[in-house]
Order: sequence, then C-alpha cells, then structure tokens
Amino acid sequence: MKLDYIILEMDLKKKQYALGLSERETNEMIGISRATRWRISKGKTITVETLCKLIEFTEFNIERYFLRNK
Repeated sequence: MKLDYIILEMDLKKKQYALGLSERETNEMIGISRATRWRISKGKTITVETLCKLIEFTEFNIERYFLRNK
C-alpha cells in the first residue's frame, strides 16, 4: 500500500476552504508546520503522528488515503 498524497492534499484544501481558513490557520488548527504541509503537497514522507492529525482533521476513514497495489 502507498499513501495517496493527492487525495489527502485535496481533502485538506476542501476542508480549509469550507471553514474559510488560511493555510497558516489550518496548519495551526491541525498542529503541523508549513514545512510539513509542503511535504504533503510534494508527496514526501510524513510521520504516522502527522498522518493521524491529518486524518482527524479531514474526518475521513484512513483507508481513503491508501492506494492498493494490484
């Protein structure tokens, strides 16, 4: 399995816009840095702790963000 950073970033932005927040405000709400948000947008590795924060924020099931190898 592989983390689908595209869907994760898309869901982060959708919720950010729905709440009317800036990226800085969203990052503060989630508890991540600007650098971590950049890493997500570029598909770079993130920690399990960060992933848990993001899943909690998006309120989707974690399975949504994993690609399965066929």
